[in-house]
Amino acid sequence: MKDYTKSMENFIAVDIETTGLNPEQDHIIEVGAVKFCKGEAVETFSSLVFTTKKINSFITQLTGITEQMIRNAPSTEQVKNELAYFCEDKPLVFHNAPFDLAFLEKFYGKPVLNQYLDTLEITRIFFPSLSAYDLKSLADYFNLPSPSHRALDDAITCGYLLIKNLELIDGLKPQLLSVLVNFLQQPSNLLGTIIQQQYYQRTWSSKIESKEPIFHGLIYKTKAQEEKPTATFTYLDEFTIQNLDTLLCSSDSPILNKYPNFEFRSGQLEMLKEVCASFLDNRLFIAEAATGTGKSLAYLIPAVLWSVLRKEKVVISTHTINLQEQLSKKELPKIKTILGLDNLVSTVIKGRSNYLCLNKLEQHFSNSAQNTLQQNYFLARITNWLANTSSGDKNELNLKQHEHEYWANVAADSYTCLGSKCNFYNACFVVQARRKAEQANILITNHSLLLSDVKLDNGILPPYKYLIIDEAHNLEQESINHLTIECSSYLLFALIKNLRQTLEHLAMLLTKTEKKNLEQTEIEKITNIKKLKIEALENLSGFQQAVNNFKISIEKLANIFDTANNNYSKWLKKDLINKDEWLLVCSEAQNVIYRLQSLAQDFFKISNQIKHIPELTNNLDIHTWSQMCEEYAGNIMSLLNLEDEEKVVWLETYQDNAFSLKQAPLEVGYLLCEKIYQDKNSIIFTSATLTIEKDFSFFKKQVGLDLIAENRIKTAVYESPFDYEKQALLCIPTDLPGPLDATYRNDLELNMAIGELIIANEGRTLVLFTSYQQLVNCYYSLKETLQNKNINLLAHHIDGNRTSIIEQFKKKKNSVILGTNSFWEGVDLPGDYLTLLVIVKLPFQAPGIPTLAAKMEYLRNNNQDPFSNLNLPQAVIRFKQGFGRLVRSKQDSGIVVVLDKRIIEKSYGKKFLNSLPVTTHFRGSFQEIIKMILNRNQVPIDSVI
Repeated sequence: MKDYTKSMENFIAVDIETTGLNPEQDHIIEVGAVKFCKGEAVETFSSLVFTTKKINSFITQLTGITEQMIRNAPSTEQVKNELAYFCEDKPLVFHNAPFDLAFLEKFYGKPVLNQYLDTLEITRIFFPSLSAYDLKSLADYFNLPSPSHRALDDAITCGYLLIKNLELIDGLKPQLLSVLVNFLQQPSNLLGTIIQQQYYQRTWSSKIESKEPIFHGLIYKTKAQEEKPTATFTYLDEFTIQNLDTLLCSSDSPILNKYPNFEFRSGQLEMLKEVCASFLDNRLFIAEAATGTGKSLAYLIPAVLWSVLRKEKVVISTHTINLQEQLSKKELPKIKTILGLDNLVSTVIKGRSNYLCLNKLEQHFSNSAQNTLQQNYFLARITNWLANTSSGDKNELNLKQHEHEYWANVAADSYTCLGSKCNFYNACFVVQARRKAEQANILITNHSLLLSDVKLDNGILPPYKYLIIDEAHNLEQESINHLTIECSSYLLFALIKNLRQTLEHLAMLLTKTEKKNLEQTEIEKITNIKKLKIEALENLSGFQQAVNNFKISIEKLANIFDTANNNYSKWLKKDLINKDEWLLVCSEAQNVIYRLQSLAQDFFKISNQIKHIPELTNNLDIHTWSQMCEEYAGNIMSLLNLEDEEKVVWLETYQDNAFSLKQAPLEVGYLLCEKIYQDKNSIIFTSATLTIEKDFSFFKKQVGLDLIAENRIKTAVYESPFDYEKQALLCIPTDLPGPLDATYRNDLELNMAIGELIIANEGRTLVLFTSYQQLVNCYYSLKETLQNKNINLLAHHIDGNRTSIIEQFKKKKNSVILGTNSFWEGVDLPGDYLTLLVIVKLPFQAPGIPTLAAKMEYLRNNNQDPFSNLNLPQAVIRFKQGFGRLVRSKQDSGIVVVLDKRIIEKSYGKKFLNSLPVTTHFRGSFQEIIKMILNRNQVPIDSVI
């Protein structure tokens, strides 16, 4: 053990096993403790613990501990005494300390007074970019003794994990240690003490004196790279279809001669040529390319060659981060190798909020004493990451759900950006990303940033004339989301907090500045600023009262809606405008608007006054808050307009009477056409799900392509090379009650059916729901039954987020996922991980959703049938996406079971069936389907009518 850890030369690593997760209801059934001395495990203590609490099969399966073993175990009192004697007053080490401590404090009946460390938090701080932080994953990563879900083994792993972290701390540079001391010593904790001791030993000083911003010395220094010459292509000198055909397909192709195993898939080459033709002819091209087509290469190769040969930048927009990563880290490097284009420059550019703001981080460093320990742990983690990141992109971090709020406090944004006045301008991650974008041949972005660029009149992306939109089926909804404005109680109270903190910070800086030798003009300016600050504080108090009154008026408005729908969004129709409750909302909202505008003026005046006082200008961004107050006032004014037939306004209410008012456009096609399509020479739209029965009409109307001259658009459908008739069997049970049947009782029969399907398939199942409440009911109905069958049931938002759920699913072969919205697309589980897909209901959106209800009424008012023009097409597209989760490669096979018999009983069911890549299906009894799953036998199937 290194000298610096004298306070940790001796420590006790502790782990427990329990009957469950709730310390108020569940009991400890095993404890394990390991005494470490100078880096080595020297003594152990382990014991089962007697309890009368029933041990369920899942715990037995996980730990190997049975009820019989517990019945013969030492008593609680005996184990308490022995464990207390073993640990004495030594520092304790846990992995996920809050869990263990909560149980131990319940176990002892009093607080645990030993100092402690949490290796989960410590490893997250000092190894901030790992993909997983569970003990097993960390043991694999650091090559430590493997944990086994037994207390002693896990305690041993935990102890050695701490040592790995201490070894890393030993090598940290003094300047980094000085920042970590600042973050970690408040509130007082053992980790902060260790960092402080190491810092003192390394520097023999309490701080590092420097006139430079302290974080400049921490920023990861990338090696200066020589500017690469412009990419050139030796095989072609002109971009023509004939030249490309010769290059890619002819017998003397230099590409095929160099890579004889490279070949285009069925449909891929045709799509590639159409993309080329669209670039040459200045056309728009819409391509539905099914899974397995290889559409990414089909548009990337033309994009790369066009950008190199024609010296034109090509922008590629995706909806998901996963596809961005695939294009940038897998597909483009492959193309560069195949085409010999080492000098091709490509980059991924994201919205500001994805990048760390160094100026914000330094401000938090200055104010760390005001933070909670968890906030300072997060900031310490960010600081460690800063020393190793060249991009500042948050996707390099594995953030917990609650940490996204912390991230927002240090993320770049347009409000607080100081531009070239910022001390960190040359090191700014956003500026670096923009510079890369200027130099790039191929620029990869997302739909959100694409739309932000439009909103800001092309103020984000460099000029471009050629655009490829992948995952284009999400373009309309992303456009609506992007144009939605919101005013919520959370945002308003957060603004109050931020304005108050800014004024307090201003007061503190004024006090410091006054202590210096000032000229008379500066003294006068400070006196004036103080007066303005007092006025702003008075206005802020008035604003807070106005917001409270506004919140009360919203509560009264919410009460006039059907109480049965209290948990749902409320569409604010124009017939509300004369109701007393709405008039009260408008009256209170006007007071809020008045106060916001007054505060905007106050902060604008203060901003003008501090311009010539560097101590204030460099540490405050007053003008930002002036702009934000103006924007909030404008948003509220817009939200009060219920008479605009092309927009919908709705109210969402939450616990503690929190609320959110939102407004969204009903149509975005005109905007997309005016701001994007008309300005571009060529645009490629592609996705695996754009058509209904091979017809693009719905997609074209949703995104405004129906406003473009038909002769400028070409469409094509490229079928999958997979043999769906052999690889996928679609089954529809005819004897289960449907969603509209009177016998459909609280999902009980449905849950039992889902359970039977899962058991018959031995897990390896994805169940897609349209209702989260239905998912929850199914989860708790089946959890114990499936545990007893050794099947691992995972539910979205219950057992983790989407990424975590998928990782857990892949680790255990007999697993099941219950998923809602985000699992209907973008989930890739090839091979025999997934062999059964269950679609519980046809994915019609709930008619109570305000945006949908308003759009339906809008269509009715324009003499269009909402069902055939909106509800049904949306559901068919979603259904196709869900169906596509099963077969992801030529090796995949399995069964899709649709438990909604409307697909065969209603006339519109043909739209669903005829839009799938299978032309046949089985319809019959539920038990016949169960037998097919058990026997894996194909049975005679009915043709789709």
